[in-house]
This record gives sequence, C-alpha cells and structure tokens, in this order.
Amino acid sequence: MADRHPYSGIAGLTQTVAQLRKSFPVQFGSDTMKKLGIAPNNESYVLNTLRFLGVLDEDGKKGQKVGSVFSQHEDDEFQRGFSEIVSSAYSELFELHGEGAWTLPLPKLIAYFRHTDNTSDIVGKKQAATFQSLGILSGKLDGSVRTPTPKPKTSDTSAPTRAVR
Repeated sequence: MADRHPYSGIAGLTQTVAQLRKSFPVQFGSDTMKKLGIAPNNESYVLNTLRFLGVLDEDGKKGQKVGSVFSQHEDDEFQRGFSEIVSSAYSELFELHGEGAWTLPLPKLIAYFRHTDNTSDIVGKKQAATFQSLGILSGKLDGSVRTPTPKPKTSDTSAPTRAVR
C-alpha cells in the first residue's frame, strides 16, 4: 500500500492536524492518538496519510518537509505551508491538473485515484474524500465539499400493481 494514495476518516485527520498545530511531540503514533482520544480504532489510517504527506516519518517523528509549517500561529501561514506539503505529496495529480486539482469535481478525483492505484469504487471515493479534506485544511476549499451519498432506489410507480390473492 506504500505506493497507493491513502485514505482516512475526515474527523480524525482534522483533529490530528489541529493537535499537531498545538503541540508536535517528538514522537507521534497510535499510542499518542489513543491517549488524546483521536480517531479511535482508526489511528493507522490517519498515520498512513500523515506519512504519505511526509508530515511524519516511519518512526513517527516530524518529517523533513514539515519544517516550521505546524508552528505557524496564523491560519493563512499554516495553510500556505500545508498546501505545499499536500501538492508535493500529490505531485502527479497536480502535474496533470495544475492548481485546478484542488477543485476537481468528485467524479474526476475518484476516476483519477481508481485508475492510478487500481482501487475499488469505495476506496477511490475514500481517497478522493481524503484529498478534499486536505484541500479544506490547506484553505483551498471552503468545507462545503461533501462526498455524495447514493441516491435511494425508487420503485417504478408508472405500472399498475396487481394484488396477490
């Protein structure tokens, strides 16, 4: 899975980034997340996403690319640095679409991840939702982006029904 784009729960990812902005410990892993009550039973997904971005290395230490991004007090400064981290990690997507990658429609993102990683529909949707969440954290999306829910199947009411006797 190291060469695939990660996916994680949106709330856990958002909470983890907020926590790391407050205090970035020397070592950050699932034990730390459990102590903080972040992403219970989903720690590995969030950690994989942070490793993919280069925020954490394999040992759970601050990655080289992070620099001073997480110590920025102003949201605009953090978002500027974080967006660079994200665009670097998703470099192929940005090479294809430029800055427009941030605002690609969900179906195009899903198609990209499914084709690139040869994943299932559900995994492609989760990968796209994770990318959009990173876009929100980067200040590139406004937070109103949602993963579409399947439309309920409706029965065809145009044909008359017959009572069964």
